[in-house]
Amino acid sequence: MTQRDTKFKDVDKSSVASGYIASAVEEGIISGFLDNTYRPNEPVTRAQMAIFVS
Repeated sequence: MTQRDTKFKDVDKSSVASGYIASAVEEGIISGFLDNTYRPNEPVTRAQMAIFVS
């Protein structure tokens, strides 16, 4: 996937995941945190995973 800009201040456009993250936001799968971060280096909690699959 192509690298893309995201709205998250902790996801740099040069990140290999940036395109996937941007697409997931566009599809409404993820929205990030209220402080405009995605926190890509933190583990996904069980509650967050439940939201992803719902």
